[in-house]
Amino acid sequence: MAGEGTAVAPNMVMREGSLFIGAYDDVASGYFWASMRISALDRTHAAMKWEMIRSFMEEGPKAIGESQPVTMEGMVQQYCDEQGIKRKHFPDHIKNWWYLSGRMVAIWRMNWVIRKLQKKAEKFPQVAEWSKPLPKEEWAKPSEALNFFNHKLAENEYQRGKTILTVNDLRETYGPAWEESQQRRKEKKQAAESL
Repeated sequence: MAGEGTAVAPNMVMREGSLFIGAYDDVASGYFWASMRISALDRTHAAMKWEMIRSFMEEGPKAIGESQPVTMEGMVQQYCDEQGIKRKHFPDHIKNWWYLSGRMVAIWRMNWVIRKLQKKAEKFPQVAEWSKPLPKEEWAKPSEALNFFNHKLAENEYQRGKTILTVNDLRETYGPAWEESQQRRKEKKQAAESL
């Protein structure tokens, strides 16, 4: 679930998005077996994070591109790419705000923590072994239901101009069609077995 919220204080207005991933309990409505919240700038950014996770899980690492080190120059380039502007047109006021707000210190600290964790992981070869990519034949295959709903999403919802943020619950919209297709498949299988 991708969403965003706004908070108002006497001296500012804050807006933050988040991506919520949870294992829903179908028996106890509104309860989750486990959940995780991932911070985002806004709802669109949260949806982009989900799309990156989904692409990685369904299509593999090549679907999301190469990882890049986090640097101030890299963030400037990413901003320019997202805004469709050339690097030389990067606004000075944003650059100054990024320096004043401590972004450089945050980048330095994050990279320092990552290096520290990598050194710690080198002491435990089982972590390196566990972290190796699985062979392709061991990858989980998407279920028939996932393929069905993804097909319906692409064929119907996206064709109507909807986005991941504006579609309804696919289980409600296409659930009966899924159940019908499963029933027809079961009947065909039984008919074939009775011959």
